[in-house]
Amino acid sequence: MTRLANAFGGLAIPYIPFAVLLQWVDTDYAPALAVPFGLVSLTLVVRGFRLGVVCRPATVTVRGYLRSRTIPIKDVIDFPEVLLLSIRWRDRKGRRRKTPIVAFSTLGSELAFVSREAARCAKELKRWVHRHQGPGHPRP
Repeated sequence: MTRLANAFGGLAIPYIPFAVLLQWVDTDYAPALAVPFGLVSLTLVVRGFRLGVVCRPATVTVRGYLRSRTIPIKDVIDFPEVLLLSIRWRDRKGRRRKTPIVAFSTLGSELAFVSREAARCAKELKRWVHRHQGPGHPRP
C-alpha cells in the first residue's frame, strides 16, 4: 500500500503542466515540453515505488526519490526526528552527515495506520542498527 502511495505522486505530476500547456501554450510546442515532464514523472514513479531502507550485515542503504545512499553501520551516530526521520552518521573524513529517510517520515495529515506503520518501521530500523553495531559501539 505504501509503495503504491509513494509512486502515485509521480503519476500526478504530469497533469499540472499538461493542464497549463493545453491552456496557454501553442500546441506545436506542447510535445517538446511534455517529454521532460513525462521523464520526471516516470523517474518519480519508479523511485517512489522503491522508497525504503535496505539493511545488510554491514550497511544500511536509504533509497530516496532522487538518490540512494549506502551507509556503513559502524558509522551511524543516531536517528534525529526533527522534521523528517534521518540517519546521522560520519563519513570517512570524520564529517557529520545526515541522510533523511523519506519512506518512514510522516507529516501528520496521513491516516493513523500509516503513521503507526512508519513509527514501527523506524523503531525496528533503530533496533536493527544498534544490534548490528555491537555492544562496544558508543550510544548517544
